[in-house]
Amino acid sequence: MTLRGAPKAFYRPLLKKALSHVLRERDLWIYGVFAMVIGSGGALETVIRAQNGIGNIGTLFSYRYFPLFESFRQWATQLLVVTDKRAAVTITILLILVLFIISLAASAQGILVSTTKKHPKRESFRNIFLTMRKHFWAILAIDLFWKLALLFAIFILLSPVRTFGLDLFINVQVFLQILVSYALILSFTVIAIFAITARVNHEQTLFGSIKEATSVFMHHLVTSFELSFLLFFVSLLAGVLAIITLLLLSIPYTLLYLLAAYAGSVLATSLVSTILWFIAIVLLFIIGGATTAFNYSILAMAYKDLRRDKFKSKLNRIFRTNHWL
Repeated sequence: MTLRGAPKAFYRPLLKKALSHVLRERDLWIYGVFAMVIGSGGALETVIRAQNGIGNIGTLFSYRYFPLFESFRQWATQLLVVTDKRAAVTITILLILVLFIISLAASAQGILVSTTKKHPKRESFRNIFLTMRKHFWAILAIDLFWKLALLFAIFILLSPVRTFGLDLFINVQVFLQILVSYALILSFTVIAIFAITARVNHEQTLFGSIKEATSVFMHHLVTSFELSFLLFFVSLLAGVLAIITLLLLSIPYTLLYLLAAYAGSVLATSLVSTILWFIAIVLLFIIGGATTAFNYSILAMAYKDLRRDKFKSKLNRIFRTNHWL
């Protein structure tokens, strides 16, 4: 039986709460920048990158899905022509840098979800650091599970289609292959953020957090996918904002660069390019960091209500009340 009347809203209060949280705690934007190294929380971004990876037959998938793959390959090739000592020092420095960045990224993920808990006052950085040290290895393990799961989903996406002599079977198999792999990518991403939240905010063990996150995801399957699409559109809006920002910056850059070039000053043109490039990078990091912090905040806040069955899907409310807003 369809009920009439406006139902209780869930997404609008969640969006307002997360937005207020991120705008009030602007230092979270910095943590969001580091969390972007592992994943921004927008599950469909991974889907888009996977689609781009197979969109051009003439380009290797690894180059398009992993943009830095070619640069890394070229760098590794150069190591073959230097001395063994220099190569060893270079590789050691690189490994230390990578481990340091991964450590910051994992800690940042935990901080982003931990700040969504209700505290009488904001915890000191020392307390946050001690909390993250307690959960660090668990978060890192969840991230490893996440990436391995994503690789499994991508493997399904790239698996060759087996023909049975009929085009119909080929088309059906390709459709099911894409549908299953994309659904897995979405699922694994949301489950990973849920698991980090369960570990940090609800003091679950490593395996307990993954188990609880998977259980909550499966119990609220429709809502979880709705959250994935919601975060995709948030990331999409952030991307549009980034493009607009770059376009606006290009106006003063072009004018100043032309003036400097007309004056014949190499120093002036170099300064203009360097300063505007630095401003653009800073603004893009701010947008990306704020968006990532917003995405993690939404998932952490939603998880708290989902595990207590206090959050309902939009489709459920539409079918139950015939109310679309």
